[in-house]
Amino acid sequence: MEEIRHDQPPQKLNPIERTNVISRLFFCWLIPYFAKGYKRDLTEDDMYKHRSEHDSGSLGAKLERRWNKHIQNNKNPAYWKVLMGTFFCEIFLLNILAFTTEGIRMSQPFLISKLLKVYEEIPTEESMNDIYLYAGLIIVTSFLNVILVHRFNLAVMQIGMKMRIASCSLIYRKSLKLSKSALAETTIGQMVNLLSNDVGRFDQATHHLHHFYLAPIQTTIVMVLLYLVVGWTALLGTVFLLLSIPLQSWLGKKTSQFRLKTATRTDERVRLMNEIISGIQVIKMYTWEYSFAKLVEYVRKMEMKYIRKTSVIRGLLMSMTTVLNKGAVAISIITYVISGNTLTASYAYTVASYYRLLGSITMWFPQAVSQGSEMFISMKRIQSFLLFDELKADKHFEPGKELEDDKKRYNSITEKVLQTSNGSIHIKKASAKWLKSQPDNNLENINMDVTAGEVVAVVGSVGSGKSTLLHIIMKELELQSGSVDITGTVSYASQEPWLFGGSIRQNILFGEQFDQEKYDEVVKVCALQRDFTLFPHGDRTLAGERGVTLSGGQRARINLARAVYKEADIYLLDDPLSAVDTHVGKHLFEECICGYLSNKCVVLVTHQLQHLKNIDKIYLMTNGKIAVSGSYSDIRESNTEYSKLLADMEEEEEESRRKSQRVVTKSEKTEKEAAIQVLKREGTGSGNISDHVYMSYARAGGNLIKVFLLISLFFLGQGLDSLSDYFITFWVNIQQWNSTKVIINSTDPDAEIYHSFENWWLTPLFTSKNTVYFYTILVGSVVIIVNIRSLSFYLWCIAASTKMHNKMFMNIVYSPMRFFNTNPSGRILNRFSKDIGSVDEVLPTTLLDTVQIALSVAAITAVIGSLTYWILIPTVAIAVFFYFLRVIFLETSRDVKRVESVKQYGGNMGLALTQTLGLTGMFQWGMRQWSELENQMTSVERVQEYADLKQEDDEHSIEPPKTWPHAGEIQFDNMSLYYTPDDPPVLKNLSFTINPSEKIGIVGRTGAGKSSLIQALFRLTHIEGRILVDDIDTKKISLKMLRSKISIIPQEPVLFSGTLRNNLDPFDEYTDEALWNALEEVELKQAVDELPAGLANKMAEGGTNFSVGQRQLVCLARAIVGNNKILVLDEATANVDPYTDALIQKTIRKKFANCTVLTIAHRLNTIMDSDKVLVMDAGKAVEFDHPFTLLKNINGVFYSLVMQTGKTTAKHLIAIAEQSKTIRDNNTVF
Repeated sequence: MEEIRHDQPPQKLNPIERTNVISRLFFCWLIPYFAKGYKRDLTEDDMYKHRSEHDSGSLGAKLERRWNKHIQNNKNPAYWKVLMGTFFCEIFLLNILAFTTEGIRMSQPFLISKLLKVYEEIPTEESMNDIYLYAGLIIVTSFLNVILVHRFNLAVMQIGMKMRIASCSLIYRKSLKLSKSALAETTIGQMVNLLSNDVGRFDQATHHLHHFYLAPIQTTIVMVLLYLVVGWTALLGTVFLLLSIPLQSWLGKKTSQFRLKTATRTDERVRLMNEIISGIQVIKMYTWEYSFAKLVEYVRKMEMKYIRKTSVIRGLLMSMTTVLNKGAVAISIITYVISGNTLTASYAYTVASYYRLLGSITMWFPQAVSQGSEMFISMKRIQSFLLFDELKADKHFEPGKELEDDKKRYNSITEKVLQTSNGSIHIKKASAKWLKSQPDNNLENINMDVTAGEVVAVVGSVGSGKSTLLHIIMKELELQSGSVDITGTVSYASQEPWLFGGSIRQNILFGEQFDQEKYDEVVKVCALQRDFTLFPHGDRTLAGERGVTLSGGQRARINLARAVYKEADIYLLDDPLSAVDTHVGKHLFEECICGYLSNKCVVLVTHQLQHLKNIDKIYLMTNGKIAVSGSYSDIRESNTEYSKLLADMEEEEEESRRKSQRVVTKSEKTEKEAAIQVLKREGTGSGNISDHVYMSYARAGGNLIKVFLLISLFFLGQGLDSLSDYFITFWVNIQQWNSTKVIINSTDPDAEIYHSFENWWLTPLFTSKNTVYFYTILVGSVVIIVNIRSLSFYLWCIAASTKMHNKMFMNIVYSPMRFFNTNPSGRILNRFSKDIGSVDEVLPTTLLDTVQIALSVAAITAVIGSLTYWILIPTVAIAVFFYFLRVIFLETSRDVKRVESVKQYGGNMGLALTQTLGLTGMFQWGMRQWSELENQMTSVERVQEYADLKQEDDEHSIEPPKTWPHAGEIQFDNMSLYYTPDDPPVLKNLSFTINPSEKIGIVGRTGAGKSSLIQALFRLTHIEGRILVDDIDTKKISLKMLRSKISIIPQEPVLFSGTLRNNLDPFDEYTDEALWNALEEVELKQAVDELPAGLANKMAEGGTNFSVGQRQLVCLARAIVGNNKILVLDEATANVDPYTDALIQKTIRKKFANCTVLTIAHRLNTIMDSDKVLVMDAGKAVEFDHPFTLLKNINGVFYSLVMQTGKTTAKHLIAIAEQSKTIRDNNTVF
């Protein structure tokens, strides 16, 4: 790729590369960066260079080498083994860190039990020393735990990131090597989903996977410690936890099944969205928005069906943490009391501490099961993709090498090829088919020999296998039999031009070294010089995605120039002459194909029969076979339909080949001139997520009543949860009072509570038996409410996601065409893949976690504050500190030393200690999740941005009768077209009238405004002035009414995946008989009848199982079925053979004899018998009259266009025009 110059300086060195151990340990190296982000919005210039170990190229190459070696040595390859093996060392070190961290964390409950036992005894000087010792150890272990946890979290995230980056790189590399048969089996939607959603599972799953083996180990250790410290009764709770493992495993298995089904449906939805975005102009012209909206709605409904099931399981797993923790503690305490023991603070809070530890295990283990299962499914999907068939590797290249090595090797090979010039093609008895599953071959028994210096042509009717022949030469199709031997390098120009969103120069160079002399010559022979003078910035003008700013002829010539600029031995040119004017086509054939490439091996697929006399050898294809091959005379004498066509051409033989007169001048634009901006730069939000985004998400989930009920469930669940914890304290204090019979000072709060029980009616409730009942009911209520809360929340999120997706789709599909021309399809598609995927599956869990933590922090603060208000001081300080860090860092949380405050009363102290111990960690995790929530809400913001798009202006004040238009008269009244109101006009002050049933030909040089005229008629962009159809201003009627009443056969035929019937009649308005009749009119009935399911046959993505010509015929059949009074043909016969061209012209004259027909054409013979010809030049209508009348003006543009076809052809065209004029005049007389 030509180097793209940037104004911004190179990226700065990552500061972590030069930092010390302390800075790395405490993340001090990030402080200056986040301080800068606090003061102002960060831009790309502020980004640091990524670390070398995170480079996608090296990670991808490393993984690719292992994968290639693995598939060579294993009959049943497993991607997960390769991925884990690639990062084995890092995973091993990570596990050591995990063991160390968990070991420190597990020592804390033991220290708490020791501390509480000291408090149960009478205080002495020795016991106070023990208190200080245990308290100090708790602080130290807490500090070490916090330090190690954050190092562990960073390492986990980096491993997940590396896995994702390496997998993305491998998927991308694979996509560039897929064979044509493989591309027929996969879809763009699947590839996009793999790169946007599936690889994201690595980031999520790696955070939990170590709990697969840690959970059993930790559970065993905790059980031993519980037995040793507090006795056998505590073990009953662990039995309860262990019994839940089969349930969690089953739920994890179901999650995997649903995840696979969800991914398949997501692939389908993204594929469909890709088709819609790519074909949006055709969809708008056909008014198919509603049909596709219903289709997307159905596909989305099927996807949400499994996402809903997955969400229910996630809800159960999220609530299971609370359920298992509360249940285990309750079982142990109740068993202990029922066994005749007195409940003490040391027992209750030692058990609570250990089960709080086990609670985290039971929380993360289901996450590990769920996320691990989903990651495994994603790896299997990636594996399936990686096992698709590849192109046969070029013998000069080896997979897995670095890009620079490839370039050096390529340049070396190119030099050798230039010296030898030995390009050749030898095909012997080759047979091939697109899909292995199909019974018949697409090509059968093909024989072909082409040597250096030869130009051979491949001709044949649409669907005869011409393009497929080129694909087997490129080895993109696997042969079923025979052989294909290629000598030399290959360059290819596809039938449908492919351009990317760079400058025109970048599209031509496409990674080749820039050579000014060679470049100028290629531009010259490809007839691009004049176009460059017309572009605002010459060849530095941005082409726009898919070349949206260029005409069809310009795209075709740039596509050809790219193939020609590449230095190769063999040039495969798939119909490059059809999309250009006759004189331009003549120039391309003589100057480029037969001139510039004269010493190369050239295979030209063409429908331009006038050039065949100058071809060395011709191959005539019929039904996938070579019917005849030989010289022009051999084909001329063969008994085929082409022999008749060639015979008819004898009288129209063009004058001998000569160089075309140049009418172009060299552009004076300098290399330094910047490219004109065509595509919008993607907007990035700044500051916090706005309230509008949060409110939009809340409203999408349901009405205010639903939101209020959901919030109430959260508060009720947390209230009961905290009450159950507080009740244990109350229970412990009651038990201590009853056992010691000590009279407590009346100033003590607990004494006041006790006396209130003794002197009030509640006293009977708190007997030992009733207390057990009350606690059991309380825990049971927590279990029920927490489950209802989680399930309700996830279902609410699903409703919000569904509504936001549907709203975004409807607003996008009804957006003006300018939106699609200025936003790359990848950007739009990303909203429907990655962003919607995040809103569907990631955001709900993060939001639920954030809300739960926020409520838990508030409840814990209230509980410990009620026990000792002194502890509120450090608690509030910690809260403010963490919030301040969140505001500054957003994604980074800092750790602070825990502050403990102890009161002497056992029950209160135990509750305060156990709750406070986790409070700082909860603050830290809560702030992290809050920051993560904001990150996830950016997906909602991006979705909402498109959901708020302005739709096409569809205000209408007139409702025309159903029979409108009854005549088909079209009047342009001082009409000008603008892409935006601020842009200069593309069409300027057009005023002319097309009478009812007239056949109008529209001609002009490439870029003259022919296709823009069609956009104006369909109101695809902003117009001023008026366009009247049967005296009704089109701006005063609805877009649906206008567009549904005009039929069009577009320049680039578009078919959508789905059935053929849906492509002909998406609204099921017509009978099968009507559709078969339309197909018969265009001579496609036999081809469709041979399909396995006929009209119900599934079309491939983009209709690729039909040739371009066949797709054009399907579009014509659509028009016949529609039976509108106005028909537009936008260069509709550009990609079909002369026979099919004649068929289309005949069908149009027959079926649309009483209709107004507008034909944009490059082949002048197709419009010479029109009633009138409209000649466009630079956005103006310069001539408009009968073609014979226009030809009388020898200084006219139309006369010039006809003369440029050559004397013989021009004479024939004039004769057609004269005959048409005579017939018309005679009809007028009579």
